[in-house]
Amino acid sequence: MSLSAKYIKELFFRFFIMLTVVVLAFLIHRFFLSSSTIIWSIVIVLLLTLGLLIYYISIFHKRTIHDIEFIISFIIIFFLTITFFAMIYDSSACVDGNCFLNAEGQRMSLSFSDAFYFSTTVITTLGSGIEPLGVFRFFVISEVLLGLIYVGLMIYFLTRVIEKRNQ
Repeated sequence: MSLSAKYIKELFFRFFIMLTVVVLAFLIHRFFLSSSTIIWSIVIVLLLTLGLLIYYISIFHKRTIHDIEFIISFIIIFFLTITFFAMIYDSSACVDGNCFLNAEGQRMSLSFSDAFYFSTTVITTLGSGIEPLGVFRFFVISEVLLGLIYVGLMIYFLTRVIEKRNQ
């Protein structure tokens, strides 16, 4: 098997793992929503996201992954985290439809596109003028902390890649 065929096979395998995690997270999240146990949604999202992150960090340290593939995978994990949290912020997760306050102080729920935008502004710590209410505040805190961890890890691994290239 040629090197490029092996590399493509490994890339598809890792993509399959990520796709499986997304589908699994979506199904588990919907299950917990139907059973009115929303707190477990955050636990599942954090475990799956951190599991993917730990998986790629271990691959990086074993040097069985190309530097560019690691960086691309890390960015994909970042966007998966945004998507997972957007599923939580989505209006289907909001039981009474009043889970957020907009800039004018009116209660509202979020569509998935609004939830994705909100999740992006939360993880990047930009802020969007939307304030979470109730249990959604804990989701936001968790996402902000994950975002800070991701930025720190990305800087760490980028410097490691640069060091490897300079040696």
